[in-house]
Amino acid sequence: MVDNKFDTPIYKRARFGHCMQCMFDYVISLLAADAFLAKLLNYIGMSDSLVGIVSSIATLSFLFQLFSIFAVKKMKNIKTNVVVCYTLCELLFLGVYMIPFMSISTALKSGLVVISLVLAYFLKALVSGIAFKWANMFVDPEKRASFSAVKEIVSLAAVVVFTFTAGVMIDKYAEIGELEKGFLFVSIGILIFTVFNFLSLIIIKNKKIDEEDESESFIDIVKNVFGNNKFRSVIYLTAFYNIARYTSLGFLGIYKTKDLAMTVTAIQVINTVGIILRIFVSKPFGVYSDKKSFAEGFRLACILEGAACLIMAFTIPKTWWLYIAYSAVFNISCAGSEMNAYNIVYNYIDKKYFVAALAIKNSIGGVCGLLISIVAGKLLSVVQADGNTVFGIQIYGQQLLSFVSFVMFMLTAFYIKKVFSKYELMKQ
Repeated sequence: MVDNKFDTPIYKRARFGHCMQCMFDYVISLLAADAFLAKLLNYIGMSDSLVGIVSSIATLSFLFQLFSIFAVKKMKNIKTNVVVCYTLCELLFLGVYMIPFMSISTALKSGLVVISLVLAYFLKALVSGIAFKWANMFVDPEKRASFSAVKEIVSLAAVVVFTFTAGVMIDKYAEIGELEKGFLFVSIGILIFTVFNFLSLIIIKNKKIDEEDESESFIDIVKNVFGNNKFRSVIYLTAFYNIARYTSLGFLGIYKTKDLAMTVTAIQVINTVGIILRIFVSKPFGVYSDKKSFAEGFRLACILEGAACLIMAFTIPKTWWLYIAYSAVFNISCAGSEMNAYNIVYNYIDKKYFVAALAIKNSIGGVCGLLISIVAGKLLSVVQADGNTVFGIQIYGQQLLSFVSFVMFMLTAFYIKKVFSKYELMKQ
């Protein structure tokens, strides 16, 4: 039975604020990633392989979530800490777009980009799990996936408008040889969204994380997280998924803008179509996951993302239009993977260990993602050094990496079907 408190003005306002915050934060994160970040990194002189590795720094942020296990015990005011960390994180993203204006060497610019991104993701990771649990206190447990779908639809609608506009401006200034003005436009956008993100967090009522989260020792947390066979499977799943995704994803931004010779505007137009499709499937995906299980929703997402990687494996300059199909399938898959990656934790571990479990899961998965991106970067460099050939066959490095990702996604989907189908779900 639904508790009436979820229909009160305070709870409704909190959910509205959470939706808005997710929207602004999502737009900012996209403006500091993928084709936008690749364009900036390429502009300051980074190599393709280094661009791919730097673009995957976000995976390292999950390692930082381990600090949240200790941080949650020290945070007397959850709201204040979340607001401060998120705001500083986004200001650091803003700082990345200021680096091209500095009259310093390429090496120093590259170093500043890496430092800024690492610090930004550290601050975000420090409170992301805590913020997720805090905001979810205002959501009916029986409707978590459906609410996640609503948040996603709102965020994606904003992304369609703002990232497309940013892409057009980047290309406009690139054509007249004034790309730095394009970076300035994006930085102004990030600043505005940072202000609104701050205001959205402010309207969410402060609420103390459960006392149980503060009373457990680190040893007890580790024992109950790693000693839980079901949750260990969630950790393995996250590791497999990140390996599959980051074998290729971080290297596609530079592939699209350089090898496929696509403009940022073209990429954003195609991405917009994919995002619109994602908007339409987000709610059905949420209902499906609530009805079946978060694991089953995740499995379907893995199959779809694997299919997207297979499409990318056949995408070359002559068949650049296949990127349209890739974007469509990839965005549809994200409708299932992103909402279920967090919600699945609720099904397999007691809620008093939620923050710690989420941090451990994401940290291990993040390390796997970063390590595989380094290995993939080495492989990409080898293929490019050989004139984009493998065993005498003409092939781009990103094609090979995409095919490896496809295989890994299929194996991950098989793992979910084989393992999670036998587990009883926890409703909390």
